[in-house]
Amino acid sequence: MGRDRIVSIQTTNERGGAEYANVDLLEALRRRGHDVLLVTNVPDVAAKTEVPVEPIDLGPKLNRRSVLTTALAAPRTLWRLARALRAARPVGVTFLHFKKEQLLCALLPPRLTGRIVWAEWGPVPPSLRSGLPRLLYALAARRAAAIMAVSEGTKRTVVGAGVPAEKVLVVPNLVDVDDVSFDAEARERLRAEWGAGPDTLVAAGFGPLSELDGDELDDLGRMLGRLRATG
Repeated sequence: MGRDRIVSIQTTNERGGAEYANVDLLEALRRRGHDVLLVTNVPDVAAKTEVPVEPIDLGPKLNRRSVLTTALAAPRTLWRLARALRAARPVGVTFLHFKKEQLLCALLPPRLTGRIVWAEWGPVPPSLRSGLPRLLYALAARRAAAIMAVSEGTKRTVVGAGVPAEKVLVVPNLVDVDDVSFDAEARERLRAEWGAGPDTLVAAGFGPLSELDGDELDDLGRMLGRLRATG
């Protein structure tokens, strides 16, 4: 891969794993000699790095509750995206992380975006796996030269949403999940340390739960309900 100007567009409501992982990736690319730029509404996410940042406001992330607002604001959002990319020219690669930017940047001309690459940091939401949303997702993915998935499971949902499998590349997980095995003694020790009884459901996760939106909290509740039902 030659040296390209890589513009990563990442607007978000939170500062979580995907946000910081993207900054780390850009910093690694910068150290390899690439010209990188992070376009984001949370510029402090790149603090203590040498990744250059250009602030932008594209409104809230796309979810079931914001879909109407996002659709009405699409012309203004497209204009802001085009202006940011025009200011960053020449752009070799536009790196996209979340659905709104992925869908909208597919409408911009290649002379502004260069090659488009997506990062999928988790499974495609169920709401995008059927009907018109699935069609729009698959159509937008035609503009992507490649899609980076964080796991084989995530890749399966991307392919299931209509994206050709050969376009989706899995980046190995930091943790080798196949090398992690169940340890009954460790389970009992940890549950005792946490004060959890034999019938207590224990759920662990990484991420700021306080910043989950309503839809994500509903999904989490349903997941925990299924865990409780299966013991």
